[in-house]
Amino acid sequence: MKHKLGILLAATKNSSFTIGTLLINIMDVMGKKVDVFYILHDGFSLNDQNIMQKIVKNKTINFISFTQEDFLTTLGKNQNDINNLFFLKRWTHMAFARFEAFKFLDECESIIYLDFDVLLLKSIDELSKLRTKKYHFGARLGKTLLQTALPLEKKYPNKRVYQTGILVFNDLIPNPLKCYQFIYNYLSQNTKNWQDQGIFP
Repeated sequence: MKHKLGILLAATKNSSFTIGTLLINIMDVMGKKVDVFYILHDGFSLNDQNIMQKIVKNKTINFISFTQEDFLTTLGKNQNDINNLFFLKRWTHMAFARFEAFKFLDECESIIYLDFDVLLLKSIDELSKLRTKKYHFGARLGKTLLQTALPLEKKYPNKRVYQTGILVFNDLIPNPLKCYQFIYNYLSQNTKNWQDQGIFP
């Protein structure tokens, strides 16, 4: 039987405390609504993982490795291919961890991704209700034009990008793994045109 609602969080090992803080926040405002947590990381210590498990109590928590090497392997690239990319100098490969949600839709009806700097003031479980309205995805449309986010993208210069700090993935997506592969194919073919928000539309 599928989980109803999962939460996906991601951070590098030196930011594990932010995930702990966010887990406390989620458990406080909507803990009863969450069935499973997916935590992507690149080397959280066993101590950090044990602390996080204690925070979520009896909830299922899955720790999934998502190192830069994993990311590069999925891309079919090596370190030299991305050494000079501005995006990865300013942020990290974890910006793309949000797309790992596609992989878990076979076991979860709805997955909400949250950036690690989000603070919830109330429950956001109503976002999972997008599934009952037959929505595949949920995201807030931003003001930034696609051409600003992806300067080399000329096909849809006036299309606006979605903000990706909070995303909803529902299992109504016809072929989630195909979507996942499409994103990574785009990234692989356009290494100089990277930006997580830009590739989401």
